[in-house]
Amino acid sequence: MTLNNLAVFYKSQQKYDKAEPLYHRALLIFEQALGSEHLKVAVCLDNYAHLLLKMDRVDEARQLRERAKSIRSKRGVVTKKDVVATATINP
Repeated sequence: MTLNNLAVFYKSQQKYDKAEPLYHRALLIFEQALGSEHLKVAVCLDNYAHLLLKMDRVDEARQLRERAKSIRSKRGVVTKKDVVATATINP
């Protein structure tokens, strides 16, 4: 099980204090191993942003979601999540 998956599990159990450091560590590892513009980094950023939204840390979540969206757009990938997330975070 990857750190990102374990963080997703903790988030689903509403154990946010356990999930956050795992997301942070997973993000650092993905960036070091794959490069900061890899699509797996974007996935981790999205997952981390969702956790931050659950914790009412909207500004931090917005920054992570925008970074994930930027990574996807550079690769020509635009998802429904990009459209919905923008509408949700930027009312």
